[in-house]
Amino acid sequence: MDRGNDHPAPAQAWLDAAAVLRAKAETLYRQRATCATTNPKPLSPQATAQLLRELQVQQIELELQYEELRNTQLKLDGLLAHHFDFYELAPVGYCSVGEDDLVKQANLTTASLLGLPNDELINRRFSHVIFKEDQDVFCRFRRKLLDAREPLSCDLRLHKRDGTVFWVHLATVVAPDETGTSLLRMVISDITERKQAEAALKQSEERWQFALESGGDGLWDWNLQTGAGFLFTPLQTNVWLYRA
Repeated sequence: MDRGNDHPAPAQAWLDAAAVLRAKAETLYRQRATCATTNPKPLSPQATAQLLRELQVQQIELELQYEELRNTQLKLDGLLAHHFDFYELAPVGYCSVGEDDLVKQANLTTASLLGLPNDELINRRFSHVIFKEDQDVFCRFRRKLLDAREPLSCDLRLHKRDGTVFWVHLATVVAPDETGTSLLRMVISDITERKQAEAALKQSEERWQFALESGGDGLWDWNLQTGAGFLFTPLQTNVWLYRA
């Protein structure tokens, strides 16, 4: 994403702001000038010098104030840029959901995970992006979270706009917003690859166990250090029971 499109360059922003302020000042000057007397009383040289000095001091004060405000604005721009990188472009999704199930805040990573524009995600029901078979899982998790009021986590499946289903880990805590309203603050991590690896490992273990149990030989594993035996096939177990 091109951050420059969302955050104008600070120098250009200040030039634009300065131009606007000057235009307002000139307008105000013309308005005040029309209200002044047409034949003002001439000032003495001393009064003129004093007035000029005061104007110069005021000009310097304004320049110092302007520079201070400009430096403050530059610092704020830096903080905004840091916030954008840290929050919006985080490797995990950040999402705040109200007790009414509506999404109140979400970073760009959350929107990307769901395949939705960020503005379409805000005020959308979070339950609408949960895979239908995991709706009950989220309902129980949400109820437990609101009752316990302590950090909890769970694994469930979400679906993208195009229907693609993927696994996520939700690390959630209940926290109030600036108005005191409770929000579910979620950290959403995509764990699809981990779940796929776990499923593949389980399938491999089941196939290996099936192969052992289907064979005609009795097999076991023996730990020579502890003397413990494990991974007995049914045939080997029957042999030992018969000998006993």
